[in-house]
Amino acid sequence: MAPRKITKIQFKVGPKGIIPCRAHASDAGYDLYASEDVLLWGNRPKKVSTDISVALPPDTVGDIRPRSSLNARGVNVAYGTVDSGYRGELKVVMSAPFYKVHKGDKIAQLVVLPLAKTASETVTELSPSDRGEGGFGSTGK
Repeated sequence: MAPRKITKIQFKVGPKGIIPCRAHASDAGYDLYASEDVLLWGNRPKKVSTDISVALPPDTVGDIRPRSSLNARGVNVAYGTVDSGYRGELKVVMSAPFYKVHKGDKIAQLVVLPLAKTASETVTELSPSDRGEGGFGSTGK
């Protein structure tokens, strides 16, 4: 098997930011850290700063995803999409009934994925599939 080509991403770290890293070489995501203290309460969404920006390679997309350890504590992290052309600060949308985010806390992860090249067209019918129009609950409990 040929070795896989390594795709590099670039992080720009501001004065309050912590460089994203993978805790283990096999981890899918780069840990994102809060660059400020934020109080989450009443399940109201708040944008939490990271003081990090990123340059993703063309034909990739960054997914901001929750950390399971925060989910287990009732803290919600909204999925976010980082387009390869975006160069602004990465912010993480979080909510919880009551939770204190401290500067330096791991708050989410950034997973970089390949992006398929697609084009769209409008049609009057879609090609058939095994699933068809079966939606919520169509595969059983």
